[in-house]
Amino acid sequence: MTVVTLDEGGGWVTAMVSPTTADALEKERIATVGRKPDGTPYRLKAKLRVGAVRFPDLELCIKPKLSISRLWFLLGFAYDKVERGWQEQEVTAWDQPHVLPAMAYAFLHATGKALAYGLPHGYRRESRALPVVRGRIREADQLRRHHGQMLPIEVEYSSLTFDVPETRVLRAATERLLTLPGVASAAEARLHDLLRLLNRASSPRPGAVPSWTPTPSNARYQTALGLADLVLRGGSLEFQGNSNQLTVNGLLFYMDKVFEDFLEHALGGLLTPHGGVCNAQGVVYLDTANKLKMETDVRWWEGDRTHAIIDAKYSAKPMKAEYRYQMLAYCARFGSPQGHIVYAGGNREPTRRHQIINPRIELFEHTLDLSAPIDEIRAQVQAIADQILALSHPAAST
Repeated sequence: MTVVTLDEGGGWVTAMVSPTTADALEKERIATVGRKPDGTPYRLKAKLRVGAVRFPDLELCIKPKLSISRLWFLLGFAYDKVERGWQEQEVTAWDQPHVLPAMAYAFLHATGKALAYGLPHGYRRESRALPVVRGRIREADQLRRHHGQMLPIEVEYSSLTFDVPETRVLRAATERLLTLPGVASAAEARLHDLLRLLNRASSPRPGAVPSWTPTPSNARYQTALGLADLVLRGGSLEFQGNSNQLTVNGLLFYMDKVFEDFLEHALGGLLTPHGGVCNAQGVVYLDTANKLKMETDVRWWEGDRTHAIIDAKYSAKPMKAEYRYQMLAYCARFGSPQGHIVYAGGNREPTRRHQIINPRIELFEHTLDLSAPIDEIRAQVQAIADQILALSHPAAST
């Protein structure tokens, strides 16, 4: 098997892979494939996915350009069930250069802290015929089934069980991590130990993904459960292609989407206390015939009024005119008086403000420095929110 490491945003790397694998890499938008007609090795270049994936003839690791602690910070907002209050010193304690080893250690760290209180558990109602009384006697069943005999006794009772959704989720995530490429041998040994502890819960059916719901009773487990969700849902890639039954297994995060979701939740938490809803809009149309399709990243709206449109650009490319025209179309479609383009950059640049003549729209271009310390990233997001509020709710921004 060929083992290849790519850097997000990096250059070309030569690899010996089959045409089937090369096709899958392009189809799943994992990497750009440079093809040569003379049968020499393919050239691969990472796109916007980071993580690791295994094909029958290729094990591919894509390193993020962000540090793992910054990636985890973004994921904490992008996925609702992951704890957002991570401390940076806690993250760097198991900081790794690659996503998969870091994910395994993060999951082990969070699960170890959570299970110090014991396994998640609950109570299950059971109905049985027993030689002694336990719980409540089911009198009707006793008479119908045993015709007046004293034993056995039909009873109903509640029994303690560890086979609850939370334990099933942790077990499924542990089993999943053990199948993924790139997990360090030390972490793999600890995952096997964890699996032996979690085997009191039933294993999910093939293809089924267990779920859980945040409640006060499982609060102490929620960071571990949120990470388990990331493993099981957030970036998992597992499919069988039609060509030669190609089987792929991996954990990949699409950074464009992670950045969009980060802005949606981070800005939403600062804007919605002033009213309205802040969310992605899905597909809408610019024209009455529903032919000109568009999809906004984030819209802050209340009733029939749109306060602002926010568009995320996770790209190293410089500010482009096409992005501005795209934002003007968004604002015109929703009647928004302001639009904000937020670029994910390595160096913070001053915010650019453009006052559009007709229709009258305030267009802003911000650069969010994701390489900065986490407190500074929070301050940058707060500054963007303050700029939005200054136009939509002047009293709130003062």
